[in-house]
Amino acid sequence: MLAWAFACYAIFYREKTQRMSPYACFSVVSCARPVRVCIIGHHGRMGRMFTALWQQAGHSVVGIDRNTESTEDPHINLLQVNIDTDALAAAVLGAEVVMLCVPTNALPDVLALLVPLLQPHQVLADVCSVKTLPLAAMCAAHNGPVVGTHPLFGPVATKKDLAVAVTPGEGTPETAVELVETLFTGIGCRVFRTTAAEHDRGVGFAQALNFASNAIYFATVADQLPGIMPFITPSFRRRIEAGRKQMTEDANMFIGFIKANPEMGYALEAMRNVLDAVDNGNLEPVVRRAQHWFGTKGDR
Repeated sequence: MLAWAFACYAIFYREKTQRMSPYACFSVVSCARPVRVCIIGHHGRMGRMFTALWQQAGHSVVGIDRNTESTEDPHINLLQVNIDTDALAAAVLGAEVVMLCVPTNALPDVLALLVPLLQPHQVLADVCSVKTLPLAAMCAAHNGPVVGTHPLFGPVATKKDLAVAVTPGEGTPETAVELVETLFTGIGCRVFRTTAAEHDRGVGFAQALNFASNAIYFATVADQLPGIMPFITPSFRRRIEAGRKQMTEDANMFIGFIKANPEMGYALEAMRNVLDAVDNGNLEPVVRRAQHWFGTKGDR
């Protein structure tokens, strides 16, 4: 009877722990072959997440980060902080995949420190939110396989469809691309391949333009505060709540990758064209196009 009670408690505790975990939406399975992974930037939010998940899957993961408490600040120049190059060399030694979990604007400094330590057989990968410039920089710096990735979710993921865009560098062997993809599929992610240009145009519309339009909207409405407060409706409050995290916690991240996205001008021009179309107050054509998203017969 006592053994049965302990067994029930163990099951309850395990399920409760899984529900409380910030990574509970990932479906982690034990890997068939452990991969030796070095994560550069493992103190950051994305780095911490992948360190925990890949270790849970059974991979051998080591990490290295800058010696500073401000690991979330994307504006720190990595060459201006104390980095133990001996520790970096030790972390990279023997790694099959070296994963860069660093901000896009830090990539040149990281590559300057890292590339002299890499061997030609080691796979260099990243998780930057834009791909054209980072992929070109990694390919130019590393005489070996390069695989760009972009996990299309944040460090506290809540959705089940955890997609990862994969952009292989030119000449990268299929085995190297598959090795990186296995790291993500083993934690329940869905991977798909694309080019760097296709990726940057896609996220320019799906992510960056979403942020930019929210910023423009809230900046416009802010000029009317506090006079409009008595007129705020429930739908307006829902929009405020939807934009709160973007405008507070994630603003610097979005600004950084918008600046680094060479395709962003195309998305902004498309939005300007739509705004020009409503200059005379005729919203019907714009609404018909917008209704396409919601399964109506709106214009394509």
